[in-house]
Amino acid sequence: MRNSSLSLAALIIGFVIAVLWPDAPPVLAAADGEKTYKKCQACHSLDAGRHRMGPSLFGIFGAKAGAVDGYAYSLAMENSGIVWDAESLDAFLANPRKMLSGTRMFFPGLRREEDRKAVIAYLKQQGDANEQSREIAVAAPPGSFNDPDNPDLYTSDVNFTLTT
Repeated sequence: MRNSSLSLAALIIGFVIAVLWPDAPPVLAAADGEKTYKKCQACHSLDAGRHRMGPSLFGIFGAKAGAVDGYAYSLAMENSGIVWDAESLDAFLANPRKMLSGTRMFFPGLRREEDRKAVIAYLKQQGDANEQSREIAVAAPPGSFNDPDNPDLYTSDVNFTLTT
């Protein structure tokens, strides 16, 4: 009984938020988008400069289509004039070849609007995280804890696990 009450409460809260705040941050959509993005990751990376069959999607929001260095785009993409935002990504992800005749992207698209919105929210979230990382890196002055020119102060990116 308690679980059904909590589920009903969550459903009501979600509905109220959707109705009263339609532009709410898509936190749940981003979580779903990470799952749906798995369809994209066979061809695309979220790492800067790491291209696969398709270009890296690192920092795609606000970027001009066909302009990432190190990737050979189709002429259609290079000359499209598209600047990627939620609206242009939604149209492209719905049917890439319909939106941009001559694109090399052979993926048929994401037919479900919820899937497209979720992937777009995930890409936006990743872009925001990447922007925050860049701001932190730029804000670190020379001689700070993360200055690779000073090995006494440099902290490499090391992952480790403490065990007891």
